[in-house]
Amino acid sequence: MSGARGEGVAVPVAEPACAHCGLPVPRNERRDDEPHQFCCGGCRAVYGALHSCGLERYYEMRARAREIEAAPAQVTGRGFEFLDDASFLARHAVPAGGGLVKAELRIDGVRCGACVWLLEALPRVVAGVASLRVDGARGIVRV
Repeated sequence: MSGARGEGVAVPVAEPACAHCGLPVPRNERRDDEPHQFCCGGCRAVYGALHSCGLERYYEMRARAREIEAAPAQVTGRGFEFLDDASFLARHAVPAGGGLVKAELRIDGVRCGACVWLLEALPRVVAGVASLRVDGARGIVRV
């Protein structure tokens, strides 16, 4: 037996974590020449979009939110096209002056402070959204 410690023992190398979601980065997605690694093209795109719009503080807020136990989001799989439908707007939106309309929408289960911060930052990056406020206690967003 050799006197060298660990000789002949394979030590697993940890997979890099995705810079956006934190999941392991598969070998085929790794780009050794880049400082940040991503598990998929979607995470790469979202990370880029957040940084290009000045919303990189999302990651700081999310880190704080992870200290609090949270349930995963419940996704419906539906799109949001119905929000632009004239019949939806007639039932749920009211004139706000200056050609704008306002509405209150349910947002069940939003508990993450980083997600609330990101939603409230939408007016800076989405044309046509003048303001957005989350009322977590009531489970609504005012747009």
